[in-house]
Amino acid sequence: MFKINQKHTITLDFAPTSVAFSPNGPFMAIGGFEEDRVFIYELSDTPKLVHTLKMAWASCPPNSIVWHQEKLYVVGDGATNCYIWDMFSLKLLNEISLSKSLSQIKSISLAEDKLLIAGQTKYGEEHKPDLHIFDLVGKPITALSSGSFLEVAGWNGSKIWSVFNSYTDHQVHLVIREIDLTGQCSNEIHIFDGETKDIRIDTYAGIGYITANVVNQDTSVIAKINEWSIVQDDTNISAFVPLNDNKLILDVFNGNYFEVRALDLIDMTTVTLNQSRKSGSSLGIASDHAKFLAITRDNQVLVFEVC
Repeated sequence: MFKINQKHTITLDFAPTSVAFSPNGPFMAIGGFEEDRVFIYELSDTPKLVHTLKMAWASCPPNSIVWHQEKLYVVGDGATNCYIWDMFSLKLLNEISLSKSLSQIKSISLAEDKLLIAGQTKYGEEHKPDLHIFDLVGKPITALSSGSFLEVAGWNGSKIWSVFNSYTDHQVHLVIREIDLTGQCSNEIHIFDGETKDIRIDTYAGIGYITANVVNQDTSVIAKINEWSIVQDDTNISAFVPLNDNKLILDVFNGNYFEVRALDLIDMTTVTLNQSRKSGSSLGIASDHAKFLAITRDNQVLVFEVC
């Protein structure tokens, strides 16, 4: 039987909004509100803070963290800069600034040793590139336009998925626009009829997954790109992460408390793994896709062992 057992509780003096596991070793990166730093914890028997990485001061706490190979990629909330650290030397390798192109960065993702930074262009400049591809140390490779006012974007190295609410003919649709690396739209997928918010995207083994919450309803949308989409009532998804080929882990607020649920991608059933009555928002979730899962709660990060 699939289950999770709580292994660690990391208590902080701020509200964590993003977490990421090291791909090589028992370490975790944590960022959160009212902080311009990223905190590195060693997940020993008793987790301990071992490093602090300083960002340039701004009112943009880190809310997107990706740990790829031995490099850490961090973007602040509403910011236009992406920081890249070498985790061997703990030196800042690069600070990519897209302030001339974007009003804010919406998402970052890595595939085939390349970094995709997606964002929203400035008002009146919707025709300009909003998809920027770099090598792993931040050297520009190409820039493309999604042709939309995107909310998030992800990719598998050959296809980019731009996700947005499409407002046409007094109707709203949740749409995925599939774009190749020449900037051509090869496919447009209508996922849901209605306006959505809290749109998130993640990939596993080259496959893209999306979650979104329906505006003014306790309803969520979950999609596996180019394959299926489902609607779940009485559900508000705060965060999600693919655990493996067969399961998505959902962090759900059901109106009274947060639940960690596993969605089986074979029979499409869900199982509740953990419940918490803590009242703070949950914005961060991470998995090492093997043994551990981490979820933020109030001023804590809960680390679970996957059994």
